[in-house]
Order: sequence, then structure tokens, then C-alpha cells
Amino acid sequence: MSFTGSRFQRRHTRVQPTRRARDTRGVTLAASFLIWFVAAFVAASVAASVAGCRGVVASTVPVASPATKDSAQVTRVSVTPPAPASPPATPRVTTLTPFPGVRVHPRTGVVELAAIVCLDAGWLEQVACSAGTREHESLLVPRAAPSQIHAALLLAGHEPGAPGRWTYENDQYAFHPPTGSKLAVRVRYRTPGGLEIETPIRSWIRDHQGRRDFPLAPWVFGGSEMVQIAEGEPERYVADLSGSVVGLVTFGDEVVGFSRVLADEAAVHAPEWEARGEAMPPPGTEVSLILGPWPDQGSLGQ
Repeated sequence: MSFTGSRFQRRHTRVQPTRRARDTRGVTLAASFLIWFVAAFVAASVAASVAGCRGVVASTVPVASPATKDSAQVTRVSVTPPAPASPPATPRVTTLTPFPGVRVHPRTGVVELAAIVCLDAGWLEQVACSAGTREHESLLVPRAAPSQIHAALLLAGHEPGAPGRWTYENDQYAFHPPTGSKLAVRVRYRTPGGLEIETPIRSWIRDHQGRRDFPLAPWVFGGSEMVQIAEGEPERYVADLSGSVVGLVTFGDEVVGFSRVLADEAAVHAPEWEARGEAMPPPGTEVSLILGPWPDQGSLGQ
């Protein structure tokens, strides 16, 4: 192999290539071919892996090789980019705890109130009242304030109306039932042996002669009312003052009242309903007072 007359000869010292140099060039060419072969093999392996895993569209085009410009083919790979990831789903809220002792289930319209049994014998005018108000004539004392229970019922999707009332005019009585969402009232507790019991609140009430059960009828979210006690002062939620949470007789200020008006004066409606002690846990027992949709609006039960 001669470099005579070449640019290499004019620019560099006139030295003939030695056998060692020729051997080195041979090794270099062999190494180049080996490197090309390895690279082509790796490229083909990668292409096969990508095609097998992601669904690749491949096509072949002729390319130049060290020996000839037509004798080799290489695989050109076109990879389909993955679809963008969907944003994580927002979890649906199933339970809220807006106040101590209050759990709201918006999806089912149920409100659970932590309460304590305060009476298991005697006349009844309330199902539930605030502490320090009417425990002598009520079955339960919830932990939450009446206005908080009102707010919880709103969170559960119920609509307030107006409490029931009765009037006496022109020697006649007129009875105006409460308006608002119809509710079922239930109670749940555990026995000393660990058995969980859930029952309609009416199962804890009977007539004073022990002959009749309390009527099977809805309760109503009347929503008490707001009044101004004194001029210049802000309005107050009346049930927060009176303690009426779930009324049996009709005081006209309860958060939830029975759908039939039972006057709170003996001259109009004689006392009739009392606690059914044998069906109840003893006073002091912790229970859950459950307010939920009446069956024709949901599925809680009576």
C-alpha cells in the first residue's frame, strides 16, 4: 500500500508503513466491523423487545455497510408513545364529623348522634333534649347542641320546614302539623354482652296502660325557629334555649317533631305516652340516635 504523491506524503515525514502499522490497520478494520456487528445486534434485540412489549410498527430500509452500500439492512423502530395517565379519581366522601358526637352520611341521608339514656320510666313529652332542660320527660340526651343537629341534617340533604303548632280561637282548636323532610328515628346500642341492637324509637314508647304501641308514622324536620330575645341583640335559635331536639308532644320549638300534633297541655290532649322500660337499656347507657330518611324517601326503616 503506497502513500506516494498523496497529501499525507506532502504534509508528513516520508515514512513507509511498516508491517506493524499494516497489522494495526487490519486490527482496526476488524474491530470496526465487530463494533458495527455488535451495535446492529443490540439494535435488533432492543427493537424486538420494544415490539413485543408495546406494539411497535417496524419497517426496513437499506443502509450502507462497511463492505457494500446495498448488502445490509437494519430495522428502524417507531415506538407509539404511551397514553397520558388519567388523573387520580377524587374519593367520594361517605362520612362527615362536623361536630363532636355527630356523624353525617351524605350519600344515605343519615345523621348519627352520640347520646345517653336519661329515663326508662314515667311520662314522656320528648324523645331527645339537651342536657339540663327536660330530662325528666325525655328518653335521651344527645351530646350535640340543637343548632348543630339542625346543621347536620342540612349536610345530610334534608330540608327544614316549620314546627307543628296548635291554636285556640273562637272556642275552637286548630292543629297545624309540622312541615319539612320526613324522617325515621332509630336508636342503636350494645348490650353488656356485646350484642348490637338497632330499633325504631317507637319501640321504647307505649301508652300509659301498656295496651298500645306508639303510632307508626314519620317524624318531621321542622327546624325550630330564630327569634330575637331582646331589642338590639342578635337572633337566637330557639331550640338551643329550650333544649327541644326531638319532640313527642308539640311545643312548637323542636328541631324534629312527630308528624301528628300532640298538644303540650293536658286540657287539650291528656298525657298518654310513657317509657317502655323493659325494652330499653338502663339510664346512663351510651347509644346512637339515628335520624334518616323515612322509608318512602330512602331505605332506613321506621
